[in-house]
Amino acid sequence: MARRSPRKRRLRRKELFRTLLIYLASIGMVAVLIVYLMIYTAIDESLVALNLQKSTLKELETEVTRLQAKVDFLSRPDIIAQKARQELDMVTARPESIIVYLPGGTLE
Repeated sequence: MARRSPRKRRLRRKELFRTLLIYLASIGMVAVLIVYLMIYTAIDESLVALNLQKSTLKELETEVTRLQAKVDFLSRPDIIAQKARQELDMVTARPESIIVYLPGGTLE
C-alpha cells in the first residue's frame, strides 16, 4: 500500500477546512437574510396597521365633530320649542299670575 505524503494530507485538510468554511458562511448568510426579511415584514405590517389606525382616527374625529355640531344645533331653545310643537303637539304655556289675598291686609 502506498502511503500518502504529509504534504497531500495537509492540502486535503486545508481544502476540507475551506469547503466547510464556505458552507458555514453560506448558511450564516442565508440565516441573516431570513431574519432580515422577517424583521422587514414585521415593520411593514406595523406601518400598514399604523396607517389604518390613523385613517380610522381621522374618520372618528370627523364623526365626533359632526355629531357635536348636531348636538349644538339641536340644543338651541328655538329648535327645542319647534320640535316640541311639531312632533309632540305641545303648546307654549302662558304665564299665570297668582294673587294671594291676606286677611287684614298686613304681613306679620
